[in-house]
Order: sequence, then C-alpha cells, then structure tokens
Amino acid sequence: MKKQIKLFAGCIVLIIVAYAYAHIAKTVSIYDKGIDPSQYGSTGIIIDQAVSQSFVVEENAIDSVRIKTSVVGNVNDISLSYEIKNSETGEICAQGEAEAEKVKNGKFFELKFPKVENVKGKKMEITIRAEGANAENGVSFAFERKVENNTEYKVNGQEQEATLILKTVNHRFDFETFSVFIGFAVYIYVFMRFLYKLFQ
Repeated sequence: MKKQIKLFAGCIVLIIVAYAYAHIAKTVSIYDKGIDPSQYGSTGIIIDQAVSQSFVVEENAIDSVRIKTSVVGNVNDISLSYEIKNSETGEICAQGEAEAEKVKNGKFFELKFPKVENVKGKKMEITIRAEGANAENGVSFAFERKVENNTEYKVNGQEQEATLILKTVNHRFDFETFSVFIGFAVYIYVFMRFLYKLFQ
C-alpha cells in the first residue's frame, strides 16, 4: 500500500514538474534560417524613421517578437517604441516600449507587448521607432536581402527588398514538450528499476 501511495505521489509530482517545464516561448522565424549571418544587411542607425515588418502569424497568439539588433555608441538615453497592428483592418492591437541599453550587440532582442489572441493565419505588422537616436548613437536591425513569402519590409512607408531577421514569440503550454518530458522521465525510471533488479 505504501509503495502505491509513493508511486501515485511521484506521478503527481512528475506531472506538475512536466507541466511547468512545458510552458515555453514558442518562436517562429519569418526569415530564411538557411542564410549565413555574414550575408545579413544592416539598417544603420534608425533616426527619425519608422521601420515596419509585416508577416503572417503561424501561432494562435503572439506576445512579443525577437529581432536581431546591434548598438552603436552610447544608447543609455535611447528607447524603442513599437506597435503591432492587423494589416488587413489597420487596427492597432498592442503597443510597447523598451530601453535600448538592454540590447546585447548582435543578439536577438525581445520586444514584448500584451498577448494578441486569435491571429493564426492573419497578416500583422510591427512598426518600430527609436527615440533619442542620433548619427553617433543608436540601434540598427539586421535583415536578409530578399523578400520572404507573405512579408513586407518598409522604411517610412517605402517598401524595401528585404526581410528583417525577426521571430514571432508566443509564451504558452506546449503539449509536445510535456509529452517528451514525461516519456523521458518514465524511461529513466524503468531503466533504473531494471539496473536495480539486475544487480540486486
């Protein structure tokens, strides 16, 4: 009876741990991941410009984007303001702001906003502005030198032959991760029981 109680308690703990572990940031890249990063272009410092990128959402919801960003000079007094809207209706769905001093040079930087639901298959557009930038101090974004399907990259409303190095993000429960974690834990348990009996 005690063994059954311990086994049941162990299963409950395993499920709780697996459930917590399976809450992940699900990312979808809108750019071609097969392109060598050395081939990326750069927007240069964004000064008095609005950089926009549209894309079709593959997840049911999104709550941030990650964009490959670089810094130039001192960015302590520079901030990034951004908004995401439905390209089909023009409705602004969410807005946000981030401090440029938190950007790690050459890394993906996450622009967070309130979760936008029920957008799978819809075309959305994020527009980014840099407040306080000048010719010596600011941020730039990386792009690939071609237009991916169902995307548009614009600078001040003018379409460009490029696609930002950008990923959409949805923080959510992932059943596949949950199942793999449970399966791996059960495998380890069975294997350890086998070894115990083998050398008992």
